[in-house]
Amino acid sequence: MNMNLKIGIKLLLLLLVVDSKEANSSVPLCNGVNKNSTLKLSALPKLIVFEKDGHQEGLSAAYGGVLDGAVVVAGGCNFPGKPAAEGGEKVYYDEIYVLREPDKTPAGWEEAGKLPLEVGSGASVTLPEGVVCIGGRNAIQALTRVWLLKWNAAGTSIVTEDLPELPVGMDNMTAATDGRNIYVAGGNIEGNPGNRCFVLKGIQACQWEELPAFPGSARIQPVGSVLDGKFYLMGGFQPVVRGQECQVLDDGVIYDPQTQNWTESKKMKLKDGKQVLGLVGASAVTLNNKMMVVQGGVNPSVFKAAVDNPLLQQRAKIQGHTKKLDSLKQEQETYMRHEPEWYKFRSQLLFFYSEKQEWKGVGDFQELARAGAVLVVYDNKLIVVNGETKPGIRSVSVSMIDLGY
Repeated sequence: MNMNLKIGIKLLLLLLVVDSKEANSSVPLCNGVNKNSTLKLSALPKLIVFEKDGHQEGLSAAYGGVLDGAVVVAGGCNFPGKPAAEGGEKVYYDEIYVLREPDKTPAGWEEAGKLPLEVGSGASVTLPEGVVCIGGRNAIQALTRVWLLKWNAAGTSIVTEDLPELPVGMDNMTAATDGRNIYVAGGNIEGNPGNRCFVLKGIQACQWEELPAFPGSARIQPVGSVLDGKFYLMGGFQPVVRGQECQVLDDGVIYDPQTQNWTESKKMKLKDGKQVLGLVGASAVTLNNKMMVVQGGVNPSVFKAAVDNPLLQQRAKIQGHTKKLDSLKQEQETYMRHEPEWYKFRSQLLFFYSEKQEWKGVGDFQELARAGAVLVVYDNKLIVVNGETKPGIRSVSVSMIDLGY
């Protein structure tokens, strides 16, 4: 039986108890019978890509996947010199790192190869053939390149194989797979927010096929998943466009390859109806083809206020609201300088069930309150690598979440 299917069946039967420093209360993921199962968070060896004078930096917006017993992280970006809050320059990476057998006693991360280019803010999926790295951008432009990562014959290093390029440069999009077909949608298209969607029907295909554009707003940094054979494109944001404020989207759209049509999903609310969700900078994986797990991401209100700030300054200036303008300028000046807690990145794990389109929040893992992290499934565990703890600051932490069986 497929390991992801086993995980999903177990999760659908179990009552989970959250076990971490920040959360130790009993939280049911769904109706179940086994009250002794636990969802545990533990630390793995740190991934440090830059270190100077005691300062350490990890990555965000990297590719990630699993290759024959190892977690793989490739590319990504950070601010290794001067901090972003002080006008530092973003640096992109081409290194490929692996952590072998993370569920045992891993020796630590090792550099196992390089990508052909320095790149971040792309998308990736894991197939039986290897890890597929799609698009992204560097300091110059959005990329069309697509690579397959796989071990060399000796299993000592990772090599790249070119796959068909995207028809357009894409970054800050999402990708998802059913194990063969790869869907890519959302993000920026050649630097501008777009609604285009493409599919590669197996890595042996000659080219990407364009699907109907998804309806509604553009979706930058959405999450995606293939559930019950349908491609779910959820959350994301539309930036300020033509004088209109940023939209942090609280819904999704669903593509059915049988009908070749998009439909709208329900609003993304937790089952108790108390919280509307906005998924920006979050990471997602699929379990058992019926469930999506989402980790991290920004706080919608805090994020929207920052994105809208320049527009609101323009309005205040035109309207002669001096005090409001001064206040907005102060907010903009200090935005990057707060402590991580101020930004309220999401610390709950979210579980989405496609059958009823229901969302469930589990736990309060402050260690997982990161944006732009790599999230992968390894056996019956989730691995979370690096990501931002606040804008411009990359964590070096790596966490393992045992799903409890």
